Amino acid sequence: MGYSLEKFSVDDWLQMTTQPRQSVEHSIGASDPNLDVIADMEHSLTFKKDGKALVCAGIIPIWSGRGAAWLILSDEVHHAEMRIVHAEVLKFLDNAPFRRIETSVDSEFRQAHRWAIMLGFKPEGEMKSYCPQGRDHWLYARVK
Repeated sequence: MGYSLEKFSVDDWLQMTTQPRQSVEHSIGASDPNLDVIADMEHSLTFKKDGKALVCAGIIPIWSGRGAAWLILSDEVHHAEMRIVHAEVLKFLDNAPFRRIETSVDSEFRQAHRWAIMLGFKPEGEMKSYCPQGRDHWLYARVK
């Protein structure tokens, strides 16, 4: 079983079967033109197993020292692999050149809230009708 980290490409996301809570209707959408911009950014990567994408993640710079993290997880990540995925995402966040990293989590996505906290993010508040679909989210931040 070979794991690898590679530069993110939109095709990585399009070829993944995402978790139901991260399907196109729950995300910015795989056809969103901003994905091409994200793919060109320095801080976006894909974590693969045997050449198949398990996680696509990145940090979008907002301004110097501040970035917004995003992550899409395949539904093919098994419980045992989550330890490896968690360690890689944690290393990615720890090594990111941002003093403050923010992320938003759908208010009803309990597992994502738990994982954000495990990754060192702290909840800052609820954002009403935050996403394009009008659902509420929580803002989390990780500050060095």
